[in-house]
Amino acid sequence: MVEQLEGVLDALATRFGATGEYLWEILVRQQIVEGIIGICATVVFVVVVSILGFLQWHHDEDFGYDPFPYTVPLSICIILLTIFGLTMMLVGIPQLLNPEYYALKAILPMMP
Repeated sequence: MVEQLEGVLDALATRFGATGEYLWEILVRQQIVEGIIGICATVVFVVVVSILGFLQWHHDEDFGYDPFPYTVPLSICIILLTIFGLTMMLVGIPQLLNPEYYALKAILPMMP
């Protein structure tokens, strides 16, 4: 397994004109970047969901007519954004904590 991994890294390294060790460092760094992007996306979704929830809450109080046509779409958006944000967080945190595993996971499909 280790020999196959070294072979794949060396093949990629010769294709890109670098060493296998340097390529491994790049792959690990890329996993860290993807983890940070996942965490940032989660923060953005939390802010958007908070704003939508605030708008929905104030919309229900401010108007005397039936808010149902506006409440349902906002509720659906809040639920979908919450699910998507949690998914991004659950993917991003492990990539930050163990980037080597995800770098290896990215290389394994390239192995013969």
